[in-house]
Amino acid sequence: TERGPGYAVFRCGAPTEALPSAAAFIAPDVVVIVGGAIAQAAHAADRLGAPSIVMLHNVEGDSWGGAFLDRNPTPFVANSAFTARRFARLTGNSAQVLPPILEFDVFAVDRRGEAAIFVNPIGKKGVEIVLRLAEARPDAPIQIFESWGLSETWRARCQERFAGLANVLW
Repeated sequence: TERGPGYAVFRCGAPTEALPSAAAFIAPDVVVIVGGAIAQAAHAADRLGAPSIVMLHNVEGDSWGGAFLDRNPTPFVANSAFTARRFARLTGNSAQVLPPILEFDVFAVDRRGEAAIFVNPIGKKGVEIVLRLAEARPDAPIQIFESWGLSETWRARCQERFAGLANVLW
């Protein structure tokens, strides 16, 4: 349990299974479901009778851990209009847009970047597009960062494909 933000935050490897005991422990006013198998967690919150809201950051339905078809009318919130539209197309449910709150002064810089940055070198995030861009524009430096754990096989395959491109730094 973490109380740094002023309220209880529980982190665990299997949140859907832990939700009943966590809810019994803190009797939440609302369960905010963010990331992971969000459909399963939303259904678990429904079974508890706990009010919940689902925060959508991801448009890949295969990562939601199920469908939302038989959900109670629980609100969905999306981090962008793009995510809300995609979610509506995939599920028929609407989501209100609540953009991430950023303190722009914290992230402002005085200089222009020296390279394009690509995070998450996986197919659904556009790794093939980045490869074609790197091949077509050898004058444009590209820095690749891993954000999610990649399998050793996929990492090796990607690094092999990008290896001959001097403008790419992994």
